[in-house]
Amino acid sequence: MVFEGLTDEEVALLQASENIHEPVPPEEAAAFYANIWQKIKQSRPDFSLRDFCRAIGRSEKVVRNALRFVLLPETVRLMVQEGVLVYGAAVEISRLHDILPEHLLKSWAVDSVASGERVKDVKEKVDAYVEEVNSGQKSLFETDQAYQKEERRKRIDSSLTWAFLTQTSYLERLLTLLERGDLGAEDVQWLRRQPRQALLRVVNTLERLLNQAPLMEQFSVEEVEQMKLLVRLIVLSCSF
Repeated sequence: MVFEGLTDEEVALLQASENIHEPVPPEEAAAFYANIWQKIKQSRPDFSLRDFCRAIGRSEKVVRNALRFVLLPETVRLMVQEGVLVYGAAVEISRLHDILPEHLLKSWAVDSVASGERVKDVKEKVDAYVEEVNSGQKSLFETDQAYQKEERRKRIDSSLTWAFLTQTSYLERLLTLLERGDLGAEDVQWLRRQPRQALLRVVNTLERLLNQAPLMEQFSVEEVEQMKLLVRLIVLSCSF
């Protein structure tokens, strides 16, 4: 009954969406839903979002999130496609689409990634910002660029410190146990399953880091070259 009055093309699109069994990245699904919704609304303005959700077998929350996501600037959507920004965080930022210009939406996305924020953290920030706007206040994030850059720097410093110290500390403790024989290879199944791929990913990330000149200013040229040589040797050894 929900298909009554639709063209053959629209019915085919809806049925196709119902027959998708393979998992699809949420950003791709969002574009698909938005495309179908736009086509149907052009020919059937009276077709409700609730009927649409029933037709494709998705909740209204999922579809509303999808329709908001596609309104984000292309640069932000690309961050999601590249795996830099998680879809859930982008959806939260999309709630600011009618409040902030594109360059500030992108800034929110960059801050979210650089600060290592979880979706929950982004939601809380967006909630607080919307509340400020509704109360007539002007956020420092929007009005003071110097404040914005300083806050970003602080968050990145904090996130990088946590990432390096926490992960390095864990690896050092684990390696100590392995070297002392308190742990054996059978205890670390993950390392047995994919050591080469995991190591290469870490090394490739380090190589990209070493190529960021501003971050390497505290090291001498010789030290940077030595680190790059070590990285290349590890990559070479993993290729055999």
